[in-house]
Amino acid sequence: VFLITALISLVCQVCSVTAGDIVHDDDLAPKKPGCENDFVLVKVQTWIDGIEDAEFVGVGARFGTTIVSKEKNANQRRLILSDPRDCCSAPKN
Repeated sequence: VFLITALISLVCQVCSVTAGDIVHDDDLAPKKPGCENDFVLVKVQTWIDGIEDAEFVGVGARFGTTIVSKEKNANQRRLILSDPRDCCSAPKN
């Protein structure tokens, strides 16, 4: 009965991290609503004028939306520079 219950609960949970993803959950980092994502190893492919360019490897953040697990589900977005660059000061415009 325990095995069946565990299997059902595992199948029913919605999770953005899939098998094969490299995940690190830092138990020491504070978790609060909006800041509770697992740290996931990510590869970010870049394109310049529609041509594939450099690939960067990093770790997803604890906050914000989770990064898609599979490239086929990813979106290509234009780069937007923040104003101000440090994202903390008052905007210049």
